[in-house]
Amino acid sequence: MKYKIIVCGGTFDHFHEGHKKFLEHGLSISKMFIIGITSDRYIKKFKDRNIETYKIRKKTVLDFLIKNKISNNFKIVKIDSNKIPKNVEELGVDALIVSQETKKGALEINRLRICSNNEPYEIIIHPLTYAEDGSVLSSSRIRSGEVNRLGKAYLKPEWLKISLFLPQKLRPVIAKPFGPILTNLQVIEKEPVMLVTVGDVVTKHFHDLGVRPDIAVVDLRVERKEIFKSLEESNYVKGEKIFYANNPAGRITPELFKTICKIIISFKKEKEEKFLLMVTGEEDLSVLPLVVVLPLNSQLYYGQPGSGMVKLIIDEGIKERAHKYLSSFNSNL
Repeated sequence: MKYKIIVCGGTFDHFHEGHKKFLEHGLSISKMFIIGITSDRYIKKFKDRNIETYKIRKKTVLDFLIKNKISNNFKIVKIDSNKIPKNVEELGVDALIVSQETKKGALEINRLRICSNNEPYEIIIHPLTYAEDGSVLSSSRIRSGEVNRLGKAYLKPEWLKISLFLPQKLRPVIAKPFGPILTNLQVIEKEPVMLVTVGDVVTKHFHDLGVRPDIAVVDLRVERKEIFKSLEESNYVKGEKIFYANNPAGRITPELFKTICKIIISFKKEKEEKFLLMVTGEEDLSVLPLVVVLPLNSQLYYGQPGSGMVKLIIDEGIKERAHKYLSSFNSNL
């Protein structure tokens, strides 16, 4: 059955596999599919800096439609509320297509129509799309750094159970900087979702600037030489919540992975809290598990021996890269 006009509304942030299936469903059962995309003004109420701009979100939807050679049976409109724009209503809408998660909004639209003595719209519920971990694939999970746009988890469950050993062939690759090297940093240009430092020298540099990282990872050593006997002597702790993890050189332990995950969860619950991870062993390789679990648009700084400080802005590309490297590590199984 084909409807004359079907309407949907959404943010379509970080356009993913679920969005594709949703739009394909709506297009397949309508002669005209009207796609409402929330404006920048509307999404400000969510207070999530990781949501893409309307311009980017609209372009991504449009690119998908053009790529699939859909040229004449859709229309994109900007929406500033969860109501259907009057000029769209006047076209004669037959049905609304929603997911189970957005059904509530459609029911509210129909309630208002009934109160105005109008016929309610038919509501078509599109099934949810699930990520490989069994949870719903959503833009918020992509923004939080949990999964990619296909629903693949960046963190493999087995990494929380087994030690990973750095293979010899990967050592020269890992030794290269993952991002641009800074020789002098005076100010953080843009406020990141999370600010993370790895290494004693880098952490001290930020403290000297008067900047407390959200997460600082230290081992009280510089180039494998002990510089402090204890955290108290280091002066790193200024109210930070302290976590500890054992991590011998040349490996990543499940204890390190689990502890980093606990810190990220704690941060999301209480964003005013600052955290310090004290590693017994070496903290160098902690950059990889951090990249895998950090939210998008976080910033991570770590030391590059003899060169300066590496700056990483956490995006989907660097997360895929870290996932690939970690997948190449040897296990103790």
